[in-house]
Order: sequence, then structure tokens, then C-alpha cells
Amino acid sequence: MSKMGQYIQWCMDAGYVNRQGEVYSMEHVDEYMKTQEYQREHDQQSRKVADSLEVSTPKLKWGEVIYLEDDS
Repeated sequence: MSKMGQYIQWCMDAGYVNRQGEVYSMEHVDEYMKTQEYQREHDQQSRKVADSLEVSTPKLKWGEVIYLEDDS
């Protein structure tokens, strides 16, 4: 979907439409851009977390077993 199409869909989901159900202006573009920036930041943070888990998680071969130490 194009950037304009994404904006139109966001406006429709948010209820920013006229009586005919049409998005009729760019009035809410600043609000839309803030939500997009938040999403981008959230995605970046999620990737960092996933990458750190991938590094700290040992790679196992099929059928391989890891025995954890009992701390009790």
C-alpha cells in the first residue's frame, strides 16, 4: 500500500472522514506522522531485544539436550 493509502486508511480507522465516509484533507497528517514515528521506534527496540536474545541463546542441534544447573 502506498504512503498516501496508509494515511487514508489510518484516517478512516480514526474516524477522520466526512459524512460520505471519505477522507477529505491532510489536516491530521502531523498526528499520523507521530504514530508512525512511535511505531518505527517500537520496531527498532523490538529488533534490539530479539537480536540480544539470539546472541545469548545457544544454538541446538536436533535432539541435543542442555542440562541446567540446579541452584537449590
